[in-house]
Amino acid sequence: MKKHLIYFSLLSLFFNNHIVFAQQNNWTSVKAFLPRWNGAEISLFSDSQLVYKAVVTKDIFSFTSSIGKVSNGSLLVKTGKRSFYIPVFWEPGTIKIRDAGSNILVAYGTPSNDLYFQLNKSFDSLAQQQKNLSFAEALKFKRRLATAFIQNNPSSIVSVQLLKDYFYLVSEADDTVYFSSVHLFDTSFNELFYVKEMMKEAKQRYATALGRPAPSLQLNDMSGRLSSLYEGGCYTLIDFWASWCLPCRKENTALKKLFQKYMEAGFSITSVSLDANKLLWLSAVKQDKLLWKQLNDFKGWNSPTIISYGVTAIPMNYLINRDGVIIAKNLHAEQIDILLANILKQ
Repeated sequence: MKKHLIYFSLLSLFFNNHIVFAQQNNWTSVKAFLPRWNGAEISLFSDSQLVYKAVVTKDIFSFTSSIGKVSNGSLLVKTGKRSFYIPVFWEPGTIKIRDAGSNILVAYGTPSNDLYFQLNKSFDSLAQQQKNLSFAEALKFKRRLATAFIQNNPSSIVSVQLLKDYFYLVSEADDTVYFSSVHLFDTSFNELFYVKEMMKEAKQRYATALGRPAPSLQLNDMSGRLSSLYEGGCYTLIDFWASWCLPCRKENTALKKLFQKYMEAGFSITSVSLDANKLLWLSAVKQDKLLWKQLNDFKGWNSPTIISYGVTAIPMNYLINRDGVIIAKNLHAEQIDILLANILKQ
């Protein structure tokens, strides 16, 4: 790993020197030769703002403009029913877009765009050198490489994009590393849209990071009485769901088996519903035969509990230990079963 860090640092130094030289002017151009993409609509975004939109005509797409500062953005392609984007770094010079095959477009030609391309190529190559890695394991391996680059190059705009790629867009990433990494960035990036979004999200996710105390909150139960999310002295799974969420309802079947298997060993479940309709919520609880604590404040996604736990999709869950500390999250029932078997049957 140390060898990789040296390589990334030298690579970054090389490109950063070129960026300083290139910033003697403030003009940038986007030139794309896309013979297989005629009729495709291309939109260019700089720091989340749309700056230009056009259709590929006679194999060509081009755009030239002055820029105020270096930032990360994207190129959005729409063709037929397909829609996808590639990261693009806005900086002085000519940004070239080429078709790499398999519906993959690549940006290159300026220091940051070249660096981003080379880093991702290196990440893929190094991951392939590891034997028998699953997709999830390869992603974790590449995330470690990206983290090392970010920590060694906090002033590179490429680091902003890497944090977005490997943490902002991936919910199971290490929230503690996410929080520390986003606060390493050069303060000149603080006004960028995605840096502000990542700072806000990383703070929220850090509040429920593994090893952190779980937010201790109260909601109304089915009888309208206030009840705590968890109690000390037992392992509690806080499960976020809703009657209209089909994957949640399917998971309820597996959770019932877990509850029956481990309840006498000190395991409990608290379900927090996002239902706004009380009758639909109570009907689903009855239909699924859920015998554990059921809570709801009928505020849906605006619930303080949902916001405090950073829930952006359901089903979502957190496993809390006897001391009220988060020890796992976003697990399927089979994974929880394995974890509890190791914890409660020692």
